[in-house]
Amino acid sequence: SRQEAVPPRQVREQLFRVYSVETDSENQSVIVKARHVFYDQLGNVVKTYSAKNELPQDVLDGLSTDMCNEHDFVYYTNLTGGITQEYARKNAVEALLDPDIGMVPTRGAMLVRDNYDIFVLENAEIDRGVRIQYGKNLLGIQVTEDQSALVTRIIPVGKDKNGKPLMVPEV
Repeated sequence: SRQEAVPPRQVREQLFRVYSVETDSENQSVIVKARHVFYDQLGNVVKTYSAKNELPQDVLDGLSTDMCNEHDFVYYTNLTGGITQEYARKNAVEALLDPDIGMVPTRGAMLVRDNYDIFVLENAEIDRGVRIQYGKNLLGIQVTEDQSALVTRIIPVGKDKNGKPLMVPEV
């Protein structure tokens, strides 16, 4: 049977960071592109953290404390069970959303962003009878290439005589 949907409500205003502004004086238009502050973490790399059968909240705490740069993000979860995964040299967004290693897709979870509070929650899907299909009602398309996610940061990594990762303290 279909469940009644609770309409979404915004708890507080959300923060977005503008990364591209295009002005067209001929058409008198301005196109502004922005993304949620969560994506500020694209350039924040996890140094050496790997989880070995750890609780999801402990994994989120471990990722948060092992990032190269300080940040104001706080992670919460209601997931249970152990996680074993290598997160070294992945950025925070990859650690959460990568299809192969990310906590959200591998655990069938849902990511909720509330400014600097990030929630990884059990996904409670509800069939609302809406069909989403690529190209449905598509009248036109405009494609823009964007290199704003390109990060030019190098973290030198070597191996010691036992084969363990050897890193310099500078990042």
